[in-house]
Amino acid sequence: MANKSSSQRRFEKLVAELRELVAASPSEFRRVWAIHLHSWIADVHRHARAQRMEAASAPIPGIFSVLERATRLARALDMQSNKFVAQSLVSLEHECASSVATVTDPNLYRFRSSLYGSLRH
Repeated sequence: MANKSSSQRRFEKLVAELRELVAASPSEFRRVWAIHLHSWIADVHRHARAQRMEAASAPIPGIFSVLERATRLARALDMQSNKFVAQSLVSLEHECASSVATVTDPNLYRFRSSLYGSLRH
């Protein structure tokens, strides 16, 4: 049996804690998930700042690694179809795309948002 890394153990502990919250107190789960969402958004902005300052340790896809971590957690909890969790992942995806646009060309994301808005109506 291979030893688990400390990050794997932390992830599994977080999954177990959040599963308990989902079962015991859905409102508390939403509060804790929202705290994680704010933290993930802050990570996205930190990655984007580093890109703008050319001090990033990872290329632009590092910005989307935050979304990948959040999605992985939602899947581990089997909560990706939960309305609150799904909306938070969409918000996080928006922050990632917007942050990449600020690093590359801000008009790219505004165009996509405008196009999406016009297609929805």
